[in-house]
Amino acid sequence: MKLLIPLSFLAFLSASQNPVNLDKVRKDLQSLKTTQQAQAYLSKSGLKGNILELDEIQDSSVAAVKLFKAKGGELIEQTSADRSTTYLYKQVTVNVSEADRVQYIFFDHTKRTKKQIDSLRAVVMTKLKDGETFAALAKEYSMDPSGKRGGDTGWFDRAMYVAGFVSAVRAHAKGDVFLVDLPAEKWYYVVRKSHDPLKRKKMTALYVAVPSK
Repeated sequence: MKLLIPLSFLAFLSASQNPVNLDKVRKDLQSLKTTQQAQAYLSKSGLKGNILELDEIQDSSVAAVKLFKAKGGELIEQTSADRSTTYLYKQVTVNVSEADRVQYIFFDHTKRTKKQIDSLRAVVMTKLKDGETFAALAKEYSMDPSGKRGGDTGWFDRAMYVAGFVSAVRAHAKGDVFLVDLPAEKWYYVVRKSHDPLKRKKMTALYVAVPSK
């Protein structure tokens, strides 16, 4: 009896009998310079992997921390517990921006008159001078969900906020408390600059899993 074997199965057998050359993969990854090249490599290589968008502040995995410390072109390698797979990570692009972090108390001019807002902000400034904490006042007065966490913005890129807000923050030093008026948006603030600006790296990286068997 003649046994017919599909060509696709023969191709699978051939691939499984020819393990991936790890040194070649390392060399291939080191030659990649752009996100487009990395995407093309993933498509052609047949290896499992992904393009990663990493943030130095938000991403704290072992691989991410090593990638941000790595010199250009250096590969980061990890091996699975059973040593059946080598995971390779490669920096593709790195951008540096400046991030800010503040606390704010927000007043919405669509829900309060300007006179009411000015009065409330004056009360806030007086209470701050009397020793009340900004976080407590944000929880009490802010018309924004951030009030529940004391008005803390977390670290933000300057492109994320309205230009008038960013320019006011940049004009002040850490610890300053000041007012910001954005009448076009009907937004009014009391702001405390809680942190100095921070240089922030963002990276596009390539990750591939290379089977060793």
